[in-house]
Amino acid sequence: MNSGRTDRNRIRIRSSALILREEKILLVQLDGPTRPYPIWIPPGGEVIPGEPLHEAVIREVEEEAGIRVEPIRISLHHQFVSPPFHAIEYYWLCDWVGGVPKLGSDPDRPGDAILTDIAWVPLIELSDRPVFPECLRTGMERYGRRDGCIELQLSDERGV
Repeated sequence: MNSGRTDRNRIRIRSSALILREEKILLVQLDGPTRPYPIWIPPGGEVIPGEPLHEAVIREVEEEAGIRVEPIRISLHHQFVSPPFHAIEYYWLCDWVGGVPKLGSDPDRPGDAILTDIAWVPLIELSDRPVFPECLRTGMERYGRRDGCIELQLSDERGV
């Protein structure tokens, strides 16, 4: 990978989606620079300067997963620090409103196939996979600070 990429040695703001359906969560597999092995993450990515967080998550999910979502609320805030990488991440609980999930790409890295798979992963199997942020593996309905996560509340008053 190119060591001169702009995602190193700066703080990035990311907006990602928690999309739930029938006791499963939609995840993409990422073969990125921060781990020596592929990891599973919610679809999302960097916020463009001047772009509202809710618009960023809509754009990123369409790019990476080929579907349209409606952000409901931010359910999780996470800070990832692994020098030279540093990201502040906002995870939105989203409704899936259209399209069929299919693996997309990262337009910031054309020709660099860092997204390798997409899947509806059963919630009960999250602890068996390399899922990040790690708090997604340790409890989908927990509140409070855990594994760098500030809040994790995936259900709302509608029972979503």
